[in-house]
Amino acid sequence: MSTEIGDVLRAVGRIEGRLDAFQADLAAHARHSAASMAELKVEITKRGDDQEKRLTSLEHSRTEDKTAKRVIGGFIALVGLSNVVMWIKSPWS
Repeated sequence: MSTEIGDVLRAVGRIEGRLDAFQADLAAHARHSAASMAELKVEITKRGDDQEKRLTSLEHSRTEDKTAKRVIGGFIALVGLSNVVMWIKSPWS
């Protein structure tokens, strides 16, 4: 009977050892997952900031482009108006 008790105690000891190893492995995976999630959060935040900067830059470029088009359009209209005025005045000069 003591042999059976010894066998049972050894089996329980092996099970406890496996449980301890499993628990340690699980804790290591949890730490690794937490670290990975933190890195992912930083990367997502960084990419979001980069995209926001790019969008802001594009908006500024678009505004500058519209302003340039208006200035060039105004200059062309002024030159055209000047030519019309000169053409009207030329017969009477």
